[in-house]
Amino acid sequence: MRTLKIEGFKCFKSQTIELNKLTVLTGCNGAGKSTVIQSLLLMRQAIDNGILKHEPAEISLNEQYALQLGTYDDIVNGSSEEGIKFELDGNIYLLPFPDPKEEHIKTKVLLKKGNLGSTILNKTEFYYLNSERLGPREIADFKHANYISCGCHGERTAQALIYIDQTSAKVDSAKIGPNSSLEIVPENSQVNMKIQIGAWVNFLFPKINIQTEKLGNLHGRIKVRDEKNGGIENMAPNFGFGVSYVLPIIVDCILAPQGSLVIVENPEAHLHPSAQSRIGYFLGRMANAGVEIIVETHSDLVVSGIQLAVAKKDLPSNMVNILYFSREDNNDIVHTMTMNDKGELSDWPRGFFDQSQIDYAELFKLRRENG
Repeated sequence: MRTLKIEGFKCFKSQTIELNKLTVLTGCNGAGKSTVIQSLLLMRQAIDNGILKHEPAEISLNEQYALQLGTYDDIVNGSSEEGIKFELDGNIYLLPFPDPKEEHIKTKVLLKKGNLGSTILNKTEFYYLNSERLGPREIADFKHANYISCGCHGERTAQALIYIDQTSAKVDSAKIGPNSSLEIVPENSQVNMKIQIGAWVNFLFPKINIQTEKLGNLHGRIKVRDEKNGGIENMAPNFGFGVSYVLPIIVDCILAPQGSLVIVENPEAHLHPSAQSRIGYFLGRMANAGVEIIVETHSDLVVSGIQLAVAKKDLPSNMVNILYFSREDNNDIVHTMTMNDKGELSDWPRGFFDQSQIDYAELFKLRRENG
């Protein structure tokens, strides 16, 4: 369990967030879910920009890690006395009030306390997938990166898949699944990442296989083979958004080494209900394999997929925190829920995925009134 403290940032005057191996952020719009993720992205950017080597480190409030925060004045809470402050893993990051003469689209970060070597944000590999992922593309450009990932918008997914294909990269045995034939392997053995990615894609989209093609040294493409339709290969743009939106989630989680962090926004985007549940189950399996995952979602089916992972004993219940963000009496409230070994939630706060029941009750009332 990790404790994240946020002070003076956007909607939070002072808020403590308990992060687990799998942390689910859900709840009302504008109540602070994205604020939690943005605080982590700003801390990571400070590490990228050398806060270990010199103080202060300069960071941008826009563009890097897909941030679009505007100016410092747009994000500092009006009640703040010292500026914006984050604390994680015993490290305190201070974003002090800027000099009025400075450009406010950038800010400085001071490391007030701690040892960055102990924080999960300091690991080389860091994976973040923004809610605005790229839709299907016929051709993808290759871009330089210090490590293989799909990029904040999934823009490097084809490049990552081609790298995996060419290197025959192996996946940790803890991530093996969901195909039952892949479960039966010697302990501590490793299996090709390409096989694993294909198995998980097929788990979400039965009879669908992913193919890649390298086009010279600077470009590549993804093709989708539909086994239900005679094995016909389609260019990605001809197969809709669902596969393209979820593929970088699967690839990044399979690539991620144990102990690294994967942040995913809206994994349910463009997915059929059954696939929404299954991507929740997948994220649960990856958390149990040693990847630390933070997911922001508005889908009760993603949550139910995680509950199934717990009930099936594929994810220990004590690895899951579900944080429900709500606004009560003009105050932003964070409810922390846990699960038992049956996948049952510790409590069910008002407004937490209860809209279906509210609508059904109203429909029932209207039907009775209308005879």
